[in-house]
Amino acid sequence: YARKNQNELYINLNIDLGLGVEQVPTTRKVPLNIKHKTKKSVITILNVPPGYKPDFIPESKRFENDVAGFSSTYTFKNNQIILKNEIYFNILMLEVADFDKYNKVLSELIKSNKQAVSLIKL
Repeated sequence: YARKNQNELYINLNIDLGLGVEQVPTTRKVPLNIKHKTKKSVITILNVPPGYKPDFIPESKRFENDVAGFSSTYTFKNNQIILKNEIYFNILMLEVADFDKYNKVLSELIKSNKQAVSLIKL
């Protein structure tokens, strides 16, 4: 998830892009049984390499509704960029009427996961 362009490094810290979930097909006509309520956290730490400094750190993002939600929180401390991703599901049975809400959370998560930090050479 790293690319170099002249004096800049672009690094996507989202190692677990989907956190193990998929959107529900719009053609599905029956509820989806979810085995248990879930909350998953993934923390990724990037040590900024010597000779570089952060040029861009994405804004933290949060999106939620009564079915599910996620948060992606970026912090910069002690020459480290820390990303904490959380995703959670508040339901055991996903009703057909809630498919759009569920898919919207995952759609926003996918957008958030495309963000990358930028480091510039000193």
